[in-house]
Amino acid sequence: VTKLLNQWRQGFTRREALSGFISFLAASPLLHAQRDPWPLDQHRRYLGFDELLTAFDFEPVFRANVPLSIYDVTAHGTDSEFTLKRNRDAF
Repeated sequence: VTKLLNQWRQGFTRREALSGFISFLAASPLLHAQRDPWPLDQHRRYLGFDELLTAFDFEPVFRANVPLSIYDVTAHGTDSEFTLKRNRDAF
């Protein structure tokens, strides 16, 4: 018991423990997952009709005007590259 008590007494200081905990949180993938993938959506300029040349140019306009679930299925497909190609052709 005394060995454990001595280890506890010689453990981390509060400052070291807090520093380690903050470092752990900063490196956590959960913190990164909370970030918005399109953080500047409202500040981006959409291209004019004369500048829209391909389906990829229409994608930001499409994303802004449909629900996220519909955008995800259309933009990313569901099963394979074939599905993604069909979705892009349909769009």
